[in-house]
Amino acid sequence: MKARVLALGLFLAALNLAAQDWDADPSASPVPTTALARQSEVSMGLLAKTPVERLKPMSIQDPSGTRISVQLVRKGAGENRLWELRWEPGAAWGAGTWVAFRDGLGRLREVRVILLEGSDGADHRVAQAGTWIRLVPMGRGSNCRIDLFLAGRLVTGGWTVPATLLDAMESDDGWLWETTARSIDWNSLLPQRRWDDEKVEALQGRVHKLLSTMPENRLGVWWPDARSSPTGTSDTGAPWGSWTSLSEQPGAATRGLGPWGVSLWVATGVLRGWKGEFPTWQSLMEQRITMPGYSQANVPDDITTDAGFGLDWIRNLGLAVSRVAHPTRPLTNESADVRDLPFLDPVPGVGYAAEDFPALIHLLAVTHPGQVYLATLSAQKADASGSPAVTFQDPVVLLPWVGT
Repeated sequence: MKARVLALGLFLAALNLAAQDWDADPSASPVPTTALARQSEVSMGLLAKTPVERLKPMSIQDPSGTRISVQLVRKGAGENRLWELRWEPGAAWGAGTWVAFRDGLGRLREVRVILLEGSDGADHRVAQAGTWIRLVPMGRGSNCRIDLFLAGRLVTGGWTVPATLLDAMESDDGWLWETTARSIDWNSLLPQRRWDDEKVEALQGRVHKLLSTMPENRLGVWWPDARSSPTGTSDTGAPWGSWTSLSEQPGAATRGLGPWGVSLWVATGVLRGWKGEFPTWQSLMEQRITMPGYSQANVPDDITTDAGFGLDWIRNLGLAVSRVAHPTRPLTNESADVRDLPFLDPVPGVGYAAEDFPALIHLLAVTHPGQVYLATLSAQKADASGSPAVTFQDPVVLLPWVGT
C-alpha cells in the first residue's frame, strides 16, 4: 500500500495579508442572502406545516429572487422516504444555497448550506466538491450539531448550535455566522477577492503564455552564466546563461524546460524582480531532508535518482527567496515549509496528505493571499527489507487564488 503526501514550500509572498474581515455582516459576506425566501409562507409550509404526504415536485421563483425547488430524492416509506427542499439565490447548487431534507414521517433530518463551489448535485449528493456546512439534530433536544466540509471533505465539526433545524431555516442571514463565530473562524473560509488574488491570477496567465512555446525537457534547466549580473543578465539586461541538465547523460543539455527547470525559472524570476542574488548550483544540491534512515551516501551518482532530492530542491529554492525577503531572519531546513494551516494537520517532516489537496489549495488561497508555492508529491511504500521508504517526485508550481 502506498501513502501519498504533498510537501509544500512557500517561496513568494507579495504581502502576507489576512482575509478581509466581514464580521457576519450579510452585506459584506460572499454568501448570498436567502432569508426572505426561507421565511416565506411557502417555505414554512414546505418545511413543517404541509403534511409530508401532500408534498409534490415543484420549482418556483420567490419574489426575493431565490428559486425554491422540491424533489423526491429517495423513494420508500416512513423514515426511508426523503424529500429534498432547496433554496438557490443564484446558480444551481451555487454559493448561498440552503438544502433541507424531510423524511416520510414529516421530520427535518438535515440542513446543508453551500458556502463556496457547489457541485452539480449528481446523484442528489450536494456540494461534493464544495465548501459547505451540515446541521443535524442532537437527540430529542432543541439543539443541533454543525459540521464543516472543506472542498468536499469533512475537516472538523461537532459544535453545538442552540437551535432546532427549523429555527435555523427560519433564521436571518447573519444569525448562523454570529452564533458560531466563537467556534469557527468564518473569515478563513469565506474570502473576499483581493488585489493579491488578481496578481496571482495574472501571474498564472503570464506563466502559461511564456511556457506555451517552450519545448519540454524533463531535466532541462536554464542556468545563468557566472559572468552575468547577480540577477542573471548581461549589461543590457538580457538573460545571460546556458541550457544545462540535472542529468549528466550525453545530449541531455538541450533547450527545453520540465518541472525542475520551471520551478527554478519561476523562483529566479522572483529574485530578479526583487534584484536579489541567485542561488549557487551547490546551494541547490544541499541536503535538507532529515527523515530517519536517509543518507546521501546511499545515492547513486545521478542526483535525479535520489529519493529525497525533490524535497531538497524545493526547500533550497524556498530558502533562497526567504533569504532575500527576510535577510536578518535565522533560517532552518524547514523555514520555508508550509505549516499551521487551520483544520489540516501535516505529517511531521513530510507534508500534507494528498487526499487533502483540494482543501489545502482552498486554505492557501484564503488564508495567505498573494502567495505562490512549490510542492512535491511523495509516495511511501515498503522497501526490499519491509521498512517504509519515501520517494519525493518531480516538483510543481502552485498558484492558488480566489476567483470571481
